[in-house]
Amino acid sequence: MDIRQTLLDTEMIMKDFISMIISENWGKNWMAESGLSPERLKELNQERLQYEHEFNPLTTEGRLLNYCNFLDLVTIISNHWNNQFEVAFGEFESLSAYLKTLQKFQNPDRFNRPLLSFEKHFILGVTGTIRNNIAVYRTWKEVGKDGYPIMDSVQDNFANLWTMGSPKKLRTQLSLSVGDTLEFIVLASHPADEELEYRLFRQKWQTGNVIQYEIKNSDLGKDISFHIGIKGKQKHHAYPLGYDDKVTFEYTILPAASN
Repeated sequence: MDIRQTLLDTEMIMKDFISMIISENWGKNWMAESGLSPERLKELNQERLQYEHEFNPLTTEGRLLNYCNFLDLVTIISNHWNNQFEVAFGEFESLSAYLKTLQKFQNPDRFNRPLLSFEKHFILGVTGTIRNNIAVYRTWKEVGKDGYPIMDSVQDNFANLWTMGSPKKLRTQLSLSVGDTLEFIVLASHPADEELEYRLFRQKWQTGNVIQYEIKNSDLGKDISFHIGIKGKQKHHAYPLGYDDKVTFEYTILPAASN
């Protein structure tokens, strides 16, 4: 298992969860009420401007939260602890200690050495606990059922991103052509930390969370839906058709360009 990727995935899931919870009360522009100091917000904005200067801003998500580190997340959660975070995580002291420790591993290259075995196990344990807490909370709030897997985020290879708390259908406003390749990267969590299967509902179930599909003539049309689903290994699933969660991306599919 790629420990650093696990750490990165957990960081993004945590940020999406924070945004979902706080925006329910403060709206999308809640960073001014985050609890971060004006000086820190200015630093983050400078980091964002530098990043957008180096990369194409059309292919990056511009929210300021993306540039926060784990210590920033501790401050934000502390400032909004009674806003459902206490329900999800239970004890602030434990969560704070977890995040502050993960901060030490956020950029292990600075230590100029590989992670030690016990450090890898620690990261897996802590990130698993955090993701489990979020998954249990969301299945309780969103699905109304305990114990089922739930999707955290889905991103395609054209910079379209679905995150938790958003409508389950993402209208991309994007036109693709027959022969183009679609790729979806799916992050999902199981409350029991068990293995998941992933599927684009034009293909079979698979164990990997990166799904690729070449667009066919049978996909032609306007506002064509591509359903991405997940399921656990359990016998019964959240929905009768045999899956536990699903997100839909919508595209317009055009004929292949002639040479």
